[in-house]
Amino acid sequence: MNKMQNSVGVDKQPIMNNAGYYKVYAIATQIFITLLFLNLFIGVVIESFNHEKDELSLNKLLKKVEQTWIETLQLCYSARPSITTQLTNKVFRDFMIKVCDNKKFDNFILCCIVGNTISLMIKWTGQDPVMLGQLEIVNYVYSSIFTVEAAFKIFAYRRNYFRSAWNKFDFSVVVLTWCVVIIMSLNLQFDVSLLGMIARTLRIGRIFRLVKRIPAIQIILQTLLEAIPAISALGLLLGLLFFLYSIIGISQFAFVMISD
Repeated sequence: MNKMQNSVGVDKQPIMNNAGYYKVYAIATQIFITLLFLNLFIGVVIESFNHEKDELSLNKLLKKVEQTWIETLQLCYSARPSITTQLTNKVFRDFMIKVCDNKKFDNFILCCIVGNTISLMIKWTGQDPVMLGQLEIVNYVYSSIFTVEAAFKIFAYRRNYFRSAWNKFDFSVVVLTWCVVIIMSLNLQFDVSLLGMIARTLRIGRIFRLVKRIPAIQIILQTLLEAIPAISALGLLLGLLFFLYSIIGISQFAFVMISD
């Protein structure tokens, strides 16, 4: 890559960083080729793993219609009803339910999550302390918005709010974030750098809320979860290969004397 970016032309002396765009070409080519062959390798291995799994589980003895019927039954058994909150004829609570169920409210929270993530990314070495203070204020504003969102939904949904795993995650992030902020504001006589790291981690954790609001990410996440058994088996196989080569290397070079 360095020789490519220093090239000038045929039979000409190289110049340092003369063609910087070759960096982009070299990096993109390496990433593309690496990811392509890695995905092909993993895809073939996982497909073979699933085929052998079906063979060992005797699923091949079933007809295609019977396999489809069993998969449909498993899907039905694993399905869970969607929890909804009906209107209660109470003016203020019904208003809060309509606000929380509104698509525009979800889009606003989604924009806040993206904005909070971007604000956490704006950091570099030697950053102006004034800008750091402003970014901290921005993070407090976003934390307040997420707190108000949780309060609205708790008041609107009541018990149904805590029946959703994502709502529990949201509520935990909000509560833990404010607990860390309160502890750090007390000026206690111990190192609070760990608490600051925890607070930043909790703020970054809000990006996982995008999974709940973007169906495409949910599909990808579900696919990864279903592929964990096959990937774990592949990782175990690669670990055994590394262990085998390490033993061979030790047996061959353990007694080689170090010399100049």
